[in-house]
Amino acid sequence: MQIFREPRITLLARQEFMGAPHIQWRSDTDVPAQALAEFAGRLCYLSFGADAGFEGGHKLIAGRTSNADYLSNVLGVKHGSVIEHAVWTFLFEGVSRALSHELVRHRHLSFSQLSQRYVDESEVAFVLPPEIREGTPAYDVWHRACARANDDYRELLGLVVVGPHATELIEVGRVAIDAESTIETLSLGMTAHPTLSEAIKEAGLVALGRPVHVASKRKAR
Repeated sequence: MQIFREPRITLLARQEFMGAPHIQWRSDTDVPAQALAEFAGRLCYLSFGADAGFEGGHKLIAGRTSNADYLSNVLGVKHGSVIEHAVWTFLFEGVSRALSHELVRHRHLSFSQLSQRYVDESEVAFVLPPEIREGTPAYDVWHRACARANDDYRELLGLVVVGPHATELIEVGRVAIDAESTIETLSLGMTAHPTLSEAIKEAGLVALGRPVHVASKRKAR
């Protein structure tokens, strides 16, 4: 059983700030996302400064000339849309669904998460809670519970079908499981033609190397 003892976080991508050629302004930060957030805020209030060469008139406010000071003020007044221009993409591994569910509650974040609907998790890894120490009775109880849950999942899984008309194929597979069929008996079964249920029998024949409707990889002599 695989266990994650600590999370792994990888920075996948971060944005580049190009600036506007017709606006003579430069932030004092080298972090593109921070510069972009400052630019967005200064655009809202036309606070690039008198030398920006941008129509409309500009005024710098004392104490808000640096990027750090400007963004601190933005956070203080809760001007959230300015901060949302900053984008980083991270890969999170070894974290629990409890943690990810807390993250997905925030609207300003976007997620692509492992599907529990379409992914077979027979070899799933478990996240060890920081409150449980290895070598303790609590760890032994936790480990047994995870192993038992994984075994039960594999037993319940039985058959996985993804795609159009999956319901019909699942029903045929359920009957085969209830009958404790083997690959051999599955391949000898009789099915109506033409129907999707033939796919289950065909799968058995493919596993035995005797496909009827699938091109054989054996070379003709």
